Amino acid sequence: MTTADLLRSEYGWKISGTFNETHLAVLLMAAQDLTAFAEAQAPGSGQSWMRRWLSPVHFHLGGLPQWVTTRLAGHEMSVVFPRLDIWLNANFLTLPNPRHHIVHELAHVLDNHLSTRALPAAIFGGGPADRLVREMGGTPRGLRFSNGACGIPPVNQWAVAAGGGYGNHASAEYFAEALAWSVYYPLNLPTPTIVNWLKANVFLAVR
Repeated sequence: MTTADLLRSEYGWKISGTFNETHLAVLLMAAQDLTAFAEAQAPGSGQSWMRRWLSPVHFHLGGLPQWVTTRLAGHEMSVVFPRLDIWLNANFLTLPNPRHHIVHELAHVLDNHLSTRALPAAIFGGGPADRLVREMGGTPRGLRFSNGACGIPPVNQWAVAAGGGYGNHASAEYFAEALAWSVYYPLNLPTPTIVNWLKANVFLAVR
């Protein structure tokens, strides 16, 4: 069984584009990391949680949405658009932690999938990202991918040590960074209560 076949059979993920074996191996390791984290939050449910909330996901390497987003941002970006498709920066392997990057993007898919609205939550709100920001003392409004720190008190904002404080850029990014850092290095979370919030509101509440 190829790695692409394994990603499809275990997680329901579809792969399009010129992914090489190294790309696919990183996707698989990120999936396994997130599954292990989900299992730790909801014992006995890690794999089923992944299949329920992060399947189907369609990964692309490059592509028009990624190109447009990169042009608008002025630097290489990955993007989730419209809801369940992840358009990866073709150079994502050069990032400090590519697996962290994959889990970050999966968090945007999760935000969309758990939304109470038809429109993508990572753009228009209505998902767990909004609820986390409110829990942290902020008020999410506007386009969720570019609405700043949303009034979250400084004590609950991201430090520079956590990816340059990227999670303060927008409410959708706050949530995506919360999940990714919880998986890979929770000491960089603004507050350790974020892990408990994710456990209660993302893993246990939606099994």
